[in-house]
Amino acid sequence: ASSSSARGLWLALENRHVKRGAYAQLMTIQELFRDDLDPANTTNDIENQARRTAADVSRMFQIGPLSEDTFTVVVLLHKMKAKMRPLMNQIVNDQSTSSVPLTTDRVLDRIKHEAMQVRADRASGTAPLSIALAATSSQVSSRVCSNCKRKGHLVDRCWQPGGGAEGQREQYLAKRAAGSTMKPDGTAKGGKPSGQAY
Repeated sequence: ASSSSARGLWLALENRHVKRGAYAQLMTIQELFRDDLDPANTTNDIENQARRTAADVSRMFQIGPLSEDTFTVVVLLHKMKAKMRPLMNQIVNDQSTSSVPLTTDRVLDRIKHEAMQVRADRASGTAPLSIALAATSSQVSSRVCSNCKRKGHLVDRCWQPGGGAEGQREQYLAKRAAGSTMKPDGTAKGGKPSGQAY
């Protein structure tokens, strides 16, 4: 293989994984604001945590420009995450690609149609489908790790190189097999599931 074809392949792969649109930016922003710098973290000291944060911000801007329109899309998607997740996922799956960017007008149009359906459902006395689906949708499966890009966990629980739980997979599996009540980060599990997938 020539160096030009290898470079072309690399650029295509990079473009596919980096330029993933407003939804990827939303997930990155959520992760950035979810955690504080934690001096008690024994896996990563605060300098490494801060450097990882700076790298995540850089990756977020590599996804695409964060214009007023893009940021509005990010905020609208974020506001749908708790009670309108099915609509949010539908919008993202149907419309958000790097070649056809998701715009504020397109999101507002989808919300307008959803609002019309909710009003019609209320008038007929039935529960809106989006509300019923939101009550049953899984929070765990919708999480996407900004480190390895896999669903089911966030970067602080990622075992891949660069993840917050890097190198802790075997430790976690051994404790789990032994019936331990400890998480990979050494904290005790509560009486109910944490919502994190390992």
